[in-house]
Amino acid sequence: MFTIPRDRVVSLDPYSDASTSDQLAAHDELREAGEVVYLEKYGVYASGRFDIVNRLFREWESFEVGSGIGLVHLKRDTNGFPMGGRYGQTSIIESDPPWHDPLRRAASTVIGPRKLRALRPVWMAEANTLIDGLAGRDRIDGASEIAHVFPQRVFPDALGIREKEREDLALFGAYLFNQSGPPNQLSHYMEDRIPAIREWIAEHTRREALEPGSIATDVWEAADRGEINYEQSAAIVFALLAAGIDTTVNGIAAAIVSLARHPDQYERVRQDPSLARIAFDEALRVESPVTAMFRAATTDMEVGGITIPAGEKILLSIPGANRDPRRWDRPTEFDLDRDPSGHLGFGIGLHQCVGQHVARLEAESIITAITSRVTSLELAGDVVMQPNNRMRIFESIPLAVEWD
Repeated sequence: MFTIPRDRVVSLDPYSDASTSDQLAAHDELREAGEVVYLEKYGVYASGRFDIVNRLFREWESFEVGSGIGLVHLKRDTNGFPMGGRYGQTSIIESDPPWHDPLRRAASTVIGPRKLRALRPVWMAEANTLIDGLAGRDRIDGASEIAHVFPQRVFPDALGIREKEREDLALFGAYLFNQSGPPNQLSHYMEDRIPAIREWIAEHTRREALEPGSIATDVWEAADRGEINYEQSAAIVFALLAAGIDTTVNGIAAAIVSLARHPDQYERVRQDPSLARIAFDEALRVESPVTAMFRAATTDMEVGGITIPAGEKILLSIPGANRDPRRWDRPTEFDLDRDPSGHLGFGIGLHQCVGQHVARLEAESIITAITSRVTSLELAGDVVMQPNNRMRIFESIPLAVEWD
């Protein structure tokens, strides 16, 4: 039995109404509370220090994802997995080696460099079409009219979804992120709409429903070759569609907000479009749409001066790490002169986001389209956030724009 030092036991609640309404402030406070603290209300450890979060993301043998990346401990509560998958066999998100390895290889292969090279001109054209449709208006909403629209238009097409009348996949993602927190008011948000969206995804990701030559059919063909089984194929395709939208939506929204708040930086991207990807990564660092990932110790582990017993979970704060002044100079400033490549918005190590290059291409496409047409982009009101247990969701970004 290990004793937790009293100065490490804190009453901080990252899931309170105040915290979910101002997540950056809450995670900044969590980071400064100590190297590793114990969240008394939930019986879990937590850290927002960059060196610790970075280390534990990488040490997959000592800190597993198989117990769940959310608050629920899947090895103690087998009903906790929000997408209905079975622990260890079909989940690319919450499985450890050896089950994880073939799933990741298959997913990485189908969205590799060749596929992205083919998608690049298509997505650039789609981005231009979207922005052209807004041209001439002096007020637009960067969230509802751009960030929430573009990924839900282009990624399902690339995946092979034929149906053009689509459910709100970002809402489904928000629901899953809410489910990874404690049972609270947010975990029931819009739950009446979720069964229809889940059914829609299942129906339109069936092999026979998909467009030949698409990302999803490539996954099924990996099963034909025996690289994975057919149950795993279905789970990967479902996960790509369910999890490949919401994070990109809010990542693009974060970039739009950051550029609108910094007209000088926006002008730099206008003059040098190659800065579009740097702008996206720097926005992910400053704004950190995904707020937390959990890991569980596989054995008694010393971290930050205290021992985390085997089986116990630790909340790893991504905004805390991405804004840690011990790692970043002027951490809360959006600065295109900075190299943001070490940020943890996509995770790091074995379980880093398999779709990060897809997200970067989507973001580059839409940022390039915006900056090529819009000469001036500034906020025209308050940014509205939707509270969530584990994601920063941009609901409205009112923009004042001037067109070329």
